[in-house]
Amino acid sequence: MRFLDYFSDETMLFGGRYSPVLDYLGFLRLPARQAAKFLYDYYADPRHFSKFEMIPVTGGLEENLSLLEPFDGLILRRYLVTQTVNPQWSMIIGNHAPRGGGGPSKVRSLAEISKCEGLSVDLVRPVKNPETGYGCLAACIFKYYPPNVPVRISPPCFVHVSDQGNHRVQWHFEHSKEYFEFEDVEGYKARVKTDRFNPVKALEYCRHFGLDPFNEDFYTNEAYVVSARSHSKDKPIFELSLAELRERVGYHLLDTP
Repeated sequence: MRFLDYFSDETMLFGGRYSPVLDYLGFLRLPARQAAKFLYDYYADPRHFSKFEMIPVTGGLEENLSLLEPFDGLILRRYLVTQTVNPQWSMIIGNHAPRGGGGPSKVRSLAEISKCEGLSVDLVRPVKNPETGYGCLAACIFKYYPPNVPVRISPPCFVHVSDQGNHRVQWHFEHSKEYFEFEDVEGYKARVKTDRFNPVKALEYCRHFGLDPFNEDFYTNEAYVVSARSHSKDKPIFELSLAELRERVGYHLLDTP
């Protein structure tokens, strides 16, 4: 199968209408309020940040996506922490530009700080806007972080298949040295690298941890916005609305009527 053939309503939130923001999902094994508090404390350092806030919000996940705007180039950090129907897990997404996402990049640190499990999954369809020259390379990444493991240590379960973005399409596959019992280790030997690990397998792995990340009904209306501003005097490289972010990298070109 082609890599794109692995994407369906089962492996994309809202049919991909909010890519790339919802292509990068982070999860922490804590209720949303506690996860948001750890994230707030992470940024509440007056040496590096100011105007840090933690605000409870209501509304569904789709409605709350607008609260991440503007998508910013490194100055303003804003995260949406949403409670899942599994009371043990919350989901984190961020406002990082130029490609959106950002939640998974914090899960590793938060897992260590909170002494709780963390998990992230990135399912990215390849796309490029020829007018801007920006886009996203294809990727399927699953990372599991055990509790209280130093961030300098690689996670014990790390599966990654991605387009390396060289002059020609060159897929790259790698795995950590350790394996879980539920992993399809034999499948990792498939001739085609995108068959070794793909969105369908990533979803199966998530379900072993009680997560159903690409099911809209998996998310509740309990959520929190955590934000902080860097002390940097530089201006943001980007300040984009969700629609502008999608158009910049070309995801609007994949929308179906």
